[in-house]
Amino acid sequence: MQDDYIEHYRLGKFSFLTGDDKSSWYYVVKNGWDMLYVPDVIVDTIEEIPHRNYFVGSLMLMQRWFGNQYRTNARALKIPIKTLKFYPWYGLWDQRFTMWTTPYGLFIAIFGAIHWGSYIFLTYLWWVMFSRLMMTFAYRTSRKDILPSWPFYLYYNQIVGSFVKIYIWNHLYKQSWTRQKTKLSAGNKFIAWYQEFSSNSTLLLKLLIFIIIINILVLNITEDDFWTYFNLIGV
Repeated sequence: MQDDYIEHYRLGKFSFLTGDDKSSWYYVVKNGWDMLYVPDVIVDTIEEIPHRNYFVGSLMLMQRWFGNQYRTNARALKIPIKTLKFYPWYGLWDQRFTMWTTPYGLFIAIFGAIHWGSYIFLTYLWWVMFSRLMMTFAYRTSRKDILPSWPFYLYYNQIVGSFVKIYIWNHLYKQSWTRQKTKLSAGNKFIAWYQEFSSNSTLLLKLLIFIIIINILVLNITEDDFWTYFNLIGV
């Protein structure tokens, strides 16, 4: 696929930088063609980190990967489930919800510690390391070697990846292709301003709602406090 694009309700029409597997599988499924699943295959991926700083480089790669993933998500869900089949349909919805699950645990621990004490956060840290250690041992069944750093990298990938997913879901127009060092043109100044402003506003609103819900769940605020605050704003 060398000329792919999407129509977004808020961001309008914009093209994909290059064709990739996300475009390919979408058109294969949309046209009702068969997709062959090949089991028990070993794949060696070839990827170079695009920046000498690991944190910066990993963010660049995540933005590219997750951007491609989410740009196809909305349009793929418009494919009739009879054509798409249940499991891909479930996976597409899962992509939307799981971006919030890792931050949910972190913020529950942070705001829960404010209400009940620091042991809540310490318990969370213990659970993170224990669960990621078990996941590392599970990966041992399919890999020759594992490293002590894997539990830390697993959590890094999950927590940082979740925030990148949340950000890119609201900034789908932001594309970069690390191999060719290309970026999508912003167009005229007004469109660029509108895309940035509307995307940032949408992101901040979602984060605000998310944090309010978390604080209600850990009893830092009650529903009465919530409505009282809005009444004061109205006054």
